[in-house]
Parts: sequence; structure tokens; C-alpha cells
Amino acid sequence: MNQESSKSISVIAGAGVDIRILIVGQHEVVRRGIEAMLHSIANVRNVLSCTDHDEAGRLIAAHRPDVLVAGLGGGPGLEPLLEQARRAHTKILLLMRDPGEAELSAAAQLPGDGYLVEADLTVPVLEDTLHRLLVDQVPMPSAMARELLHRAGRGTSAVPTPRGTYHSRLTRRELQALSLLVEGMSNKQIARGLEISDHAVKRVMASMLVKLNCANRTQAVALALKGGLAGAGTR
Repeated sequence: MNQESSKSISVIAGAGVDIRILIVGQHEVVRRGIEAMLHSIANVRNVLSCTDHDEAGRLIAAHRPDVLVAGLGGGPGLEPLLEQARRAHTKILLLMRDPGEAELSAAAQLPGDGYLVEADLTVPVLEDTLHRLLVDQVPMPSAMARELLHRAGRGTSAVPTPRGTYHSRLTRRELQALSLLVEGMSNKQIARGLEISDHAVKRVMASMLVKLNCANRTQAVALALKGGLAGAGTR
């Protein structure tokens, strides 16, 4: 394991602070593999796992994990679980088996904070993904980013289109935040760029997502690329 990346997670999590992770809905081999990887990452001390969404919901309520790792093939109970995780301020990491069009469409419509492909899972990749999640970035495989850009270019998207014109729905501050989000900036970086507090950025982001009718940052980026919103707040 890379010493520098381990140090970065320690700084983000806080000295002596454990990162709590819940894994749900994975095939046993995959789940055991992820558990083993997580136990080799600095500050990851508490790893829970289960296959049942109801049990996962109870674990979220009881333990308030920092990150929920969930597979897309979770059936009808997956979305309510993810909504519960979001209300508990648990970061959501969605795993895809095959980053094809069907899974990409499904992933884009769920309230995820980051995305990984099972075949790409290694300790360094998982560690880097956790690092980025904890600083409010949206890690995703390159195939997913390319697909979102491709859909934007051909005028199709997996995300819903908001009513009315974009500029009439968003304030100038929200447009500025969206433009920085498209550039891949985290909330802290957006706060520095706009010279506002981290708390203010969270309020701006929440308002922007509601107005755009987007469940997560990934949907907002895809919609911005499709609708030509990128850079609108800086003009």
C-alpha cells in the first residue's frame, strides 16, 4: 500500500478516527474480497457486511457508517436503502459489474456519491476512491465519464430534464457552483473558488440539485454538459 495515500486518508478521517463501512448485496466472493481490501487500508477498522436490504437498513440506523458499498443488482429494495443512507449522511459507493449502457443508465438515476467497476477493484483503487469520497469528490470509472459525455453530445441522457429554462431556475451562485462541479471540484474546492464557507456550498448544492430535479452530483454534471450549462456562471 502506498504510504502517501494512506497518510492522506488518515488526515481526512482524523487522527485515531475509524472509518466505518457497510457492504451490502454483493456475491460472497466479491464481498469477502472487498472486506479483505478494506482491512488493509489505513483507518478502516469497522467493516460490516450483509446481503439483505432490511438488515442493511438496521445496520445504518444502529452504526451510522461513513460509507455504504452497494451493488447495482440489488432489486427493488436498493433505492429505499440508498435514500436511508443519504438521510444518515452516509456516502454511497455503487459497484457495477459491467459498465455497459444499461448499468450506466441505472447508476446515473440512483443517489450515488461514487462508482466503481468490480473488475477494476484493487487496494490502491479502493483506497483512492475512499479518499475522494471523503473530500466530497465523485469518483467514477472512465467508461462512465465517457458515456455521460457521449450522451451529452448526442442529445440523450439518463437524467430527467427540468422544467423551464435552466438560467431562470438557477441563481448566479448556483450556476457558478455547477460550473466548478463540472470541472471535477470537491465542495471544499468550490468553497475556495467562490470564497464562501463549506456550509454555504452545501446549501447551494442542495438547492441546485432540487431545481435541476437531479438526485446526485453525477446527474447534475450530465445535465450541465447536455444543456450547455458548463461555464455559464462565469460568463
